[in-house]
Amino acid sequence: MSSKRIQKRLDQLFTDIKQAEEPSLQQQVATPAAPESGADEGWIVEEKAKPVKPKRSSPKSPRADMGTRILGPEPQMLARESQAIVPTTITLPFRSGTDSWSVLEVVSPPEKGGWSQDEQLLAKQVTDQLSLALENARLLKETQQRNAELATLNEIIGSASQTLELKEILDLVLRQTLSAVGFDGGLITMYNQARGKLERAVRLGLPGEIPEDPAEGMENSLCAVVFTQKRPIIIEDFRNGGPVDLTGEMESGFFSYMGIPIESKGETLGTLCGFRKNPGTFSNSQATLMQTIGRQIGFAIENARLFEQTQDAAMTLRRQNDYLATSAEISRLVSSTLDMDTLFRRTVNLIQERFGFYHAAIFTIDETGFSAILRSATGNVGEEMLHRRHSLPVGSRSIVGSVSSTGEPLVVNDTAANPIFRPNPLLPDTQSEAAIPLHIGSRMVGVLDLQSKEVDSFTQNDIDVLMTLADQVAIAIDNAHSYELAQQAINEMRELDRLKSQFLANMSHELRTPLNSIIGFSRVIIKGIDGPVTDLQEQDLSAIYNSGQHLLRLINDILDLSKIDAGKMELAFDDVNIAELLQSVIPTVGGLIKDKPVTLAQNIQPNIPIIRADAMRLRQVLINLLSNAAKFTEEGTITISAAIQARSDGQPEVIIRVADTGPGIALEDRGKLFQPFSQVDASPTRKTGGTGLGLSISRRLVELHGGQIDVTSEVGKGSTFFFTLPLPKVSDAQSRSDGRREDKVILAIDDDAQVIGLYERFLQPQGYQVVSLTDPTQAVERASQLKPYAITLDVMMPGRDGWTVLADLKNNPDTRDIPIIVCSILEEDEKGFSLGASDYLVKPILEEDLLNALDRLNASNDIHDVLVIDDDNEDLRLMERILQQGQYNPILAHGGPQGWEILSGKPPHAVILDLFMPDMDGFAILEKLRSTSELRDIPVIVVSGAELTKEQQKQLSDFGQDLLRKGSLSEHELLSSLDKALKRIK
Repeated sequence: MSSKRIQKRLDQLFTDIKQAEEPSLQQQVATPAAPESGADEGWIVEEKAKPVKPKRSSPKSPRADMGTRILGPEPQMLARESQAIVPTTITLPFRSGTDSWSVLEVVSPPEKGGWSQDEQLLAKQVTDQLSLALENARLLKETQQRNAELATLNEIIGSASQTLELKEILDLVLRQTLSAVGFDGGLITMYNQARGKLERAVRLGLPGEIPEDPAEGMENSLCAVVFTQKRPIIIEDFRNGGPVDLTGEMESGFFSYMGIPIESKGETLGTLCGFRKNPGTFSNSQATLMQTIGRQIGFAIENARLFEQTQDAAMTLRRQNDYLATSAEISRLVSSTLDMDTLFRRTVNLIQERFGFYHAAIFTIDETGFSAILRSATGNVGEEMLHRRHSLPVGSRSIVGSVSSTGEPLVVNDTAANPIFRPNPLLPDTQSEAAIPLHIGSRMVGVLDLQSKEVDSFTQNDIDVLMTLADQVAIAIDNAHSYELAQQAINEMRELDRLKSQFLANMSHELRTPLNSIIGFSRVIIKGIDGPVTDLQEQDLSAIYNSGQHLLRLINDILDLSKIDAGKMELAFDDVNIAELLQSVIPTVGGLIKDKPVTLAQNIQPNIPIIRADAMRLRQVLINLLSNAAKFTEEGTITISAAIQARSDGQPEVIIRVADTGPGIALEDRGKLFQPFSQVDASPTRKTGGTGLGLSISRRLVELHGGQIDVTSEVGKGSTFFFTLPLPKVSDAQSRSDGRREDKVILAIDDDAQVIGLYERFLQPQGYQVVSLTDPTQAVERASQLKPYAITLDVMMPGRDGWTVLADLKNNPDTRDIPIIVCSILEEDEKGFSLGASDYLVKPILEEDLLNALDRLNASNDIHDVLVIDDDNEDLRLMERILQQGQYNPILAHGGPQGWEILSGKPPHAVILDLFMPDMDGFAILEKLRSTSELRDIPVIVVSGAELTKEQQKQLSDFGQDLLRKGSLSEHELLSSLDKALKRIK
């Protein structure tokens, strides 16, 4: 064919193409085929079959990607001859690679004839070029659309990446997705693993109120179907039905839907769902964009969740650290206080302060085990509950009651939904409550109750750490309870000790009172004061007198043992010459063996150094050992020896032995010797008497000196009792004051040096030398050294009051005869008082003690009338006989009221005053005497039937303080009274 002809045909071809009409193309398309199964790549498209426009399907077609139906078979080029009146037609396919996606049908007019081979080839080449141009245009459009989708996706992902707050991410994603895809409303759901439910996370554009429970209504929803099947769902028209009932959605005005699962690492996290108000198809690009968003935001959600988990872990760690820090503080609290009320109060306040709980309380189980009693709670509510004595029965229908019964922790994170929760009107805002048992081993001691205003306030980690904290609280409670029981036992023991001391003091008074008569009257008769007595009478009276002395020693032993057991035995250490001390007790032992064929031997090493000891107590030990030797030795020898030996550490000590030739002591019986009230022979038929206190007291006294006492013995050959006393070190044995006495030396014992200075300024011009002593514990030692003319003694001194010092001075044989004037002064007010007790005697009163005390006061021989005030008639008669023997005129007053009546009428020259009397005691008499100017200078000898107890000493101190407050004497009057008292002393 010529080129002109070909060009003409081509021009005609393109002219025909331009003139081709669409209906003619549609008339030749084949009937659509049924959708291919599995061609939707996971999409579920809910729609009814309906006529579609005929067109070929390509694998890259958007609808193919969405899983839509594939329309028709592969097209092919057709060339057929028409009938004589039918023009020739050529069908040309438009191709993309090897696939046809459309066809071009060209019909030639009849006058042009049929298509030649060259024309057909030319038409094919033109069609191929046209296919290429159309394909390029289509690809350009798809690229532009893809770029727009990617831009939208990048914008969504970029916005989501700017925050790690999950709620904020989901809100941004939903808002931009609805805008990009063209939805009218939508929501994002997330699966809550803790609850096992799909919950609304965010929603936009949907009508109705948001339910309080985010999972409400999600069970039978389109989102639940997407989540369960893990596949996208498209519903183009709700009126055609769906997998769930869509009536509610249509009533809300929505008629189409697209939902895709949100995934990350193969796990479905939730769904992204959109709704349109108008029915219609969704393009493949919209579906692809939704699916891509679902995959991409899955990573963002996972990151946000990881961030939340990290934040939760950090918060949990901080909370655990707070718990542990609080637990550590409670541990410190355990060591800082053992008072249970303080412990409970600090613990609940500490827990509430550290963790911000609404309420914290501690209950303890009572001793019966029936009730959990509130011991402490926080705030004003806690105070009110304590005021109401709030308690709960163990095992009652309440959280605390249940835990107190089961011993297991119980957590109620939503009190409104739990029937065991017991509302408290004082705590109306409680939303969650945890009760933790307080265990000591398997024993329940209480419950720690914590309440919060928030639901789900307590996690398992919280409970684990709270259990540790509860263990600390339980230990604290147990320690405090043990301490409380110990304190209660100590208080009970102290009370028993007080009662025992009071009993002993009362008994000693009651015993000494009749002994005063027994010893005193027997002594008076023996001396012939009542007239001559026969030898037989003298023997009988001597027996009575000796028995009285024996009873007195027993009383003294019991009191000594009581003092030692109570830790109240105080020794008056002084320089003691052992050789002289031993010589002083020899006569006593001689009297015990004078009627036996027993020889008393001595073996005292010469030049034994002076030791520091309480001479009176050592004498008591020696007499006890020698008395025992004399008691058990019927014949033979008693040897007393003293020597120096070295201790195991090389230090020298004095060892004193008392050996006898008595029956000896069996080895198994030696353990009984030094036990109180224990004797080797305790049978009622034993030959020798005794209480078994002597050796026990001796052992305690020796140990108080820093020595040891023991015994060696052999049955049938005798026993040797020995004790050691440490020698003072060289530094301690340096020269002391030799105690050289000068005439009219006054030892002033007062803790206030200014008071002593006041005495010096007044007494020195009167010819007295005042020696000061501000440490009352050295009173006996200093008085023994100085042998003063008299002692002034302050009644109120810290550490060791004047009454204790007075008793020590009167119980020491070296100081008992020194006149003592008890006085005190309140220096800052320049007012004071003087009790004027010129002497202090303890019953039983011996004749020589009483007369010597009076003679010391009667230097000017102006004391004749002596008033005796006592409530015991026998004591009054004894005093009368003694005073008459001493050429004094006794005036007897039975009790305080009668005594004061005599004092007020005709004052005597001196007064002998019993301290403890009913109605009006000696303290009241003293106060009246020193408050009355006319009676102030009357000398008083105080008499006591017992040693002063702490309560009585306090009574004396209170009496002195009362006198001070009254300021009965000025400084001049006080010192003048002191001067008059001293002038009475020889």
